[in-house]
Amino acid sequence: MAVLANRVKVTTATTGTGTITLGSAVAGYQTFADGGITNGQTVRYVIEDGDNWEIGTGTYTASGTTLTRSVDESNNSDAAINLTGSAVVFISPAEADLVQTDDIGVSVQAYDATLTSLSSLGTAADKLAYTTGVDTWAEAAITSFGRSLIDDADAAAARTTLGLGDAATATIGVGVQAYDADIPTVSASQAEMEAGTESTLRSMSPLRVAQAIAALGGGGGGITMSTQTFTASGTYTKPSGLLYALVFCTGGGGGGSEDGGGDSGSAGGAGGTAIKLITAASVGSTETVTIGSGGSGGDPNGSSGGNTTFGSHCTGGGGGGGQGQNNGNYIDGGSSGTATGGDININGGRGTASGGPSDTAAGGMSFWGGQGAYGAGGIGLGDGNESDSRGDASSGVIYVLEFKSA
Repeated sequence: MAVLANRVKVTTATTGTGTITLGSAVAGYQTFADGGITNGQTVRYVIEDGDNWEIGTGTYTASGTTLTRSVDESNNSDAAINLTGSAVVFISPAEADLVQTDDIGVSVQAYDATLTSLSSLGTAADKLAYTTGVDTWAEAAITSFGRSLIDDADAAAARTTLGLGDAATATIGVGVQAYDADIPTVSASQAEMEAGTESTLRSMSPLRVAQAIAALGGGGGGITMSTQTFTASGTYTKPSGLLYALVFCTGGGGGGSEDGGGDSGSAGGAGGTAIKLITAASVGSTETVTIGSGGSGGDPNGSSGGNTTFGSHCTGGGGGGGQGQNNGNYIDGGSSGTATGGDININGGRGTASGGPSDTAAGGMSFWGGQGAYGAGGIGLGDGNESDSRGDASSGVIYVLEFKSA
């Protein structure tokens, strides 16, 4: 775009149609340099020589004070006029330099309230513009993670970004436990255990069992409690002052299967849990502890979990391994682990079967919980989810609550 300056008008003694050598300023005006024009700038000029005139753009050279001529319009059929040596040259805008009303909204942006509001926002990194009203904009911070989620093409890509995995699309009742009205009432309270009136088979946490026994035994500092947990085979040593040992004995979970050459696998069953209260007189000075290992996931079948034993007192049986699809027929998950020798013997949950090649079947739940808990069964894998190690089950556990004289 050509440069303009205020009240610049000079004489020239140049003749002909070539580059002009600029002279002194006309009275009441200033030279190009005094008007702020610098070397190499392109200006909009007007030349008047008698009745002849010329409008164009030219490049100013400070050394020698010359001005080139590129004619836009003249009274010489828009060609350079032939200078006589007595012309004047001045800087002035041409029509092309001025915004015409008809140009607004065509070649010149018309006023817009939205653009005005947007122009007031900052330009810092990690910002996102949003509307707070009509033609009113504000900005908020947005992290690189937020941008990575926004640019996801679909829900599947968003789940991958969020790391939701299979749980986000699991089938209720297959990969996720369906609602069961009985589940909230499975656990008994400490008060119910102390009262001794609860006759149905209901579970309670080891801590609540210990608290109930301590309360029934007199509490008040007469009995102290301690625990020992075995996740690997070893030896239990009876502590001094032992009155009772409440032993929780859970077998290893069964491994889940893959598709077995078909489309669907099934999950492993959970290990059974024996709960036994043993008097100090019946507990040897040492007792051999054997922890049943979790079964391995496999194709076509998962392996069974191992048995967990506390001496000869009680056994938590291992859960059965999941089975692969058999000739296109979907089969049940791994069998429940049983328990023997306990005052309470609780079977492990049975494994479920996956519903198709992209499904994941839930492993059986043990006394301690679902997938990942002690004795829980390994998951079953459909053809689209194959990976032996994902079907590996959890090992069993021995948990001993010790009640000792204070």
